[in-house]
Amino acid sequence: MIPPREMLSAVNGYFTIANMTWFMLAVGAWQLLLAVRFRVKLRKESSAPEPDYAPPASVVISCKGASRHFEKNMLSFLAQKYPGPYELIFVSPRTTDSAYRALQALLPDHPGVPWKLLSSEAVPVRCCEKAMNMLFALKNSAAETEVFVFADCDIRVPENWLSNLVCRLKNPDTTVVTNPPVYVAHGAGIAQFFRMVWTSLLISYSATFPQVFCPAWAIRKKDFETLGIPALWLRSAIDDLVVNNALKKAGKKIELELKAIPVCWEDCDLSALFAWFTKGFRWCRVYAFRVWVLGALGIAGKLYLWFWFLRMGQYGLLVPMAAADMLSLYLVFEAYRRYAPQSISSVDPAFGNYSVRAGLMAPLIPLLQLPCLLNSVWSRELYWSGYVYHMHAPQKVDVRTVADGEGA
Repeated sequence: MIPPREMLSAVNGYFTIANMTWFMLAVGAWQLLLAVRFRVKLRKESSAPEPDYAPPASVVISCKGASRHFEKNMLSFLAQKYPGPYELIFVSPRTTDSAYRALQALLPDHPGVPWKLLSSEAVPVRCCEKAMNMLFALKNSAAETEVFVFADCDIRVPENWLSNLVCRLKNPDTTVVTNPPVYVAHGAGIAQFFRMVWTSLLISYSATFPQVFCPAWAIRKKDFETLGIPALWLRSAIDDLVVNNALKKAGKKIELELKAIPVCWEDCDLSALFAWFTKGFRWCRVYAFRVWVLGALGIAGKLYLWFWFLRMGQYGLLVPMAAADMLSLYLVFEAYRRYAPQSISSVDPAFGNYSVRAGLMAPLIPLLQLPCLLNSVWSRELYWSGYVYHMHAPQKVDVRTVADGEGA
């Protein structure tokens, strides 16, 4: 057995300037590769032909709480141009919910659109309320439906969103099609811009590692039932990561759709920014542990590189490291600007030349991620949408109502 002191000495021997430089260059090259792949995919899809596959579809839109952007978001769903038969099912947890009341006033003004307005009156005990709402909506969907589409009420979609999303299911090898929304910094607050930068970075990674994004995804009805998603949802605190796990276990394909990207206009301050991403890290720790570990290693590795180069006085090596971070995000935002301008054109004028600004902020992202990651290490309790979720395991969840003054 190797003595601890000798083992530590051997490990320290690997932390040479040459080895750390090669590691830094490898990380930078990997980031740039992901950004270039995203750019290539977005460019390819921006010139893709018009959809030619439109089976009967039921679009389930989960609605809870009417934000100041809620009405415009809903109008974007009501303006869809889908060549096949479809229905929009708006579902809220209560008839007393502000979203339900807003829809009651809005929907009758659109008699030509096939819509339904439902309230589940669900009380979650072992799963998230959203899952119960969506399953209730599906029970009331049209019998002839072949495709289920799920969307959140905090996104705004282009008029060709539904047709482009569903059309990808024409490929029999594709089980789920998803298109993550771009968060738009619609105000001058720095938290909004950080959220736009952070989420855009996640989207660029998904071009290489596709995964289901809960704000917008589609699946065939038969696949939804065969994979047993309803049963999984009824004992889980989240919907999309559970679907991801089921797809991976069954060896099914997820396809990313970027031609009709939704946008998100949620208000966001620094407190909401950290709460939103802490929630994501906690979900990953329970439902996607490998992803959480890889993310933790990536964040820790990046920060340690900065620390090591500073400690060793190798300030010059910080330049290519920061340059790789900045260039990666610059390429992502330039891809938006060139190939999907409709998704990013409404950025607040305070963030003029947003591609450069995003690049300059890139080195700060690991510092923002670190407290969210650390918070997820010791806590599996999640405050979300009026409930507290105690996630003991991926399929063991206890739910209770948030007490006055509790949570965030």
